[in-house]
Amino acid sequence: MRPVRERPLFPHIVPETPRGLLDFAGSLVRQLVEVLSEMAYRLNRTLPKDGSEAMGHPLPLATFTVATRPPAADWAGGVIYVSDASTGAKFQGSDGSAWVNLG
Repeated sequence: MRPVRERPLFPHIVPETPRGLLDFAGSLVRQLVEVLSEMAYRLNRTLPKDGSEAMGHPLPLATFTVATRPPAADWAGGVIYVSDASTGAKFQGSDGSAWVNLG
């Protein structure tokens, strides 16, 4: 599988005519289609379509300290690991307004 370009090659010429603008837009659309097609190709070959494939490894959680936790309102439904939390409070989930202990 070829690598996805991290920086697509955008046209460098500023269009000065209607035809130039059409060529510019066409080039942008072709590159967008290429990037989206490559992403779809990768996703379709990575994620099982029917949910039959189980995880093969533990899911790593984002790790924070109590002081560096993101705002709970920004991550409603999110789960994090808090490395310096007390026993029983290391795994926390956001209820949309606060981080709550999950055990």
